[in-house]
Parts: sequence; structure tokens; C-alpha cells
Amino acid sequence: MCPFFHSEVDRRRNNQVYTSDLCKNKQRQGCQKGDNCDMAHSNVERLYHVEKYKTKFCSSTAQDCPYGDFCSFAHSEIDIKTRLIHKYPKQLNFYMFYFKTEWCPFLTKQHNKAKCEYAHNW
Repeated sequence: MCPFFHSEVDRRRNNQVYTSDLCKNKQRQGCQKGDNCDMAHSNVERLYHVEKYKTKFCSSTAQDCPYGDFCSFAHSEIDIKTRLIHKYPKQLNFYMFYFKTEWCPFLTKQHNKAKCEYAHNW
């Protein structure tokens, strides 16, 4: 619940431009570029990156989540940063322009991935 990092593993770079892809070295200390690397060095940097932050639903409710307001996952449809295409009308245009165009936001929900409106793999 603390907004500060307590170990090097949890540290994020604030004003640095980097992708959400994980660096092959995975740790800043093992990377020759260090903080100047253009890739993420930890899961914390990946989860809180603008490309990933609140793009999947949390497995807990807002009241039960141990991370509370600091959780990188969405606790409601209001929190989520991606389009929720499962709410769109299932007309021809839906299947032409929206079907399987967004990554599935239901991280822990067990469902039929073949019938799901969202993409699950490349």
C-alpha cells in the first residue's frame, strides 16, 4: 500500500522513455545501458507502463485487493483503459471491424477463448 519502492526490484523510472517489453537482462544491474535502456527491467515497470496499466481486470474486487488504489489492474469498467468490445452490438460491422481486435481484459476469467470477442494470442 506504500507509493514508494523498498527494493531495487520495485523501482520504476519516472521520466524515462522505455517500452513495456522486458529487457533480456531483466535487471538494471545486468544491463549495460542501465536506466538509459529503452526496455523495462522488471515486472513492476511493465505493469505500470502506459501500454499495460489498467488494461486487464484484477482478479480481486476493489475492496479485497491487497494493492488497493496502487493496483495496476482495473477493478471496474470505469477503471479500464481499453475498449470493451463485448458490449458492442453483434452486427456484421462488429465482426468486420472489432472482433478479436483488442486483447482480452479478462485475465483470470475461465472462458471459451475461441468464442470470446477478444484476442488471446497473435
